[in-house]
Amino acid sequence: MRYVVLLLVALVATVFVAVKNQPETPTNERIIRYSVLATNSSNLPVEDAQVFLFAPGSGYSPKLSVTGTHPFTQLSDPYQNSVLRFALNLPPFGKELIALEARVPERFTSSMPTPSLYLKSEPLIEVDSPEIREAALPLKRKSAEESARAVFEWVKGAVKDSGFHTDDRGALWALRERQGDCTEFTSLSTALLRSLGIPARRVGGFVMPDSGVVKPARYHNWTEFYDRSEWRILDAQQGVFDEAKGYVPFRILGSGEGTPLPNSHRFISAAPRIELTLE
Repeated sequence: MRYVVLLLVALVATVFVAVKNQPETPTNERIIRYSVLATNSSNLPVEDAQVFLFAPGSGYSPKLSVTGTHPFTQLSDPYQNSVLRFALNLPPFGKELIALEARVPERFTSSMPTPSLYLKSEPLIEVDSPEIREAALPLKRKSAEESARAVFEWVKGAVKDSGFHTDDRGALWALRERQGDCTEFTSLSTALLRSLGIPARRVGGFVMPDSGVVKPARYHNWTEFYDRSEWRILDAQQGVFDEAKGYVPFRILGSGEGTPLPNSHRFISAAPRIELTLE
């Protein structure tokens, strides 16, 4: 009996050591998974169909290691977004599931190589509008952080969350109507900050505090402003100021020039006849 007990103790110790030595996900990292179903909606085969997906952490550091079920090439655009390009061959009415996984840090960092990109007026960010300038002027403070805080508090209090809407209506519309979804909150915040001379940009991604599977309902837009050599989050719709936990950026939003996804506000696009669905 003594030898049986000793054997059991040794076995338990061995199992404990084996489990302890297994690689673990650091507590400040999350593992996110997402899948996109590509469907050939026609009765003709499609060869070498170009499918583009934004990678998590686009334009940020550290660069993430993304693994998946299909080979891809990695591209970039003027906003430093990382775009994954896939080439698919699909038979008539065929389907292909692209599954990806990435380890995501608790907080991303990013440089600002081209400041002019984040100060100018562009579609939906009407910095040159007299109405935007007039609204921004009273929000000017002694420092960029104090001014950004004033913009945050004003937009949070002045604009009503009207729920999701498919159309992007822009900063000027949000200022006039005092309502909108996360896109309008983001556009208005960004325009007001730029009008005050603070570099600001719109970001598209997902809010995921923990590891898990990306779901369409978690897609979100927020603003980032540049201060003290780093980009800081300003999310007036959610009432979040300078708190990065849970935010997973997929795309720095811009005018669409120079990117293979110029008309997609989400992070997927594809060749004609290929329909994409986030699973």
